[in-house]
Amino acid sequence: MPTAPDLVKRWGSRTGATQAERFDPTEEGLAAAELFCEAVNEHQQQWPPGWVKGKGMIVPEAVDDSEYWFSQYAAESVNHRTGVEDRYRDACHGELARYINPTFGNCDIRSSEHFSKRTIQAWVNQLEMTEVRRGSKKKLMSPKTIKNLHGLMSSILQEAVEADPPLRDRNPCKGVRLPRTDDDGTCTCTAQAGWSNLCGDTA
Repeated sequence: MPTAPDLVKRWGSRTGATQAERFDPTEEGLAAAELFCEAVNEHQQQWPPGWVKGKGMIVPEAVDDSEYWFSQYAAESVNHRTGVEDRYRDACHGELARYINPTFGNCDIRSSEHFSKRTIQAWVNQLEMTEVRRGSKKKLMSPKTIKNLHGLMSSILQEAVEADPPLRDRNPCKGVRLPRTDDDGTCTCTAQAGWSNLCGDTA
């Protein structure tokens, strides 16, 4: 028996990429979609902090420890990396601001609810549908760029795992399958490799 199509809300972000979120075609879904649109408008056409595409709002725990908010922890992680050039740090901060913090910025780095295999998978799926600029054209984000963004996220969560004392039991990025790379390059965003191989993609 056919089912009613989902409600789809689309909008253009500040980066120029078209974004979309689906809601159930019910009264509750319509109400949720309206609240979601209000939140997007409040955050200047960006994904509301704590919202994971396809999953909904993951409300950060009420804590005073802002140092454990992902946006703060990630910034400190990048700032304190050794053996890297300033351009690497600048690139990392740019990619965090553009593609990671809009989803996870206000989430708690310690939380297994905020950072789980499911939330990382949802974020990767969101990246696969993100349009970026390559030269004068807009195309879907390349597998190579997604791999680099995933590598940046994984390195930050792994740092939390290896902290003394540990802030997390495990790194949920491990085991998440990524799109196949679209060329022969092997590109990883690590302190050793730097950012030289990251993207022909720009938002």
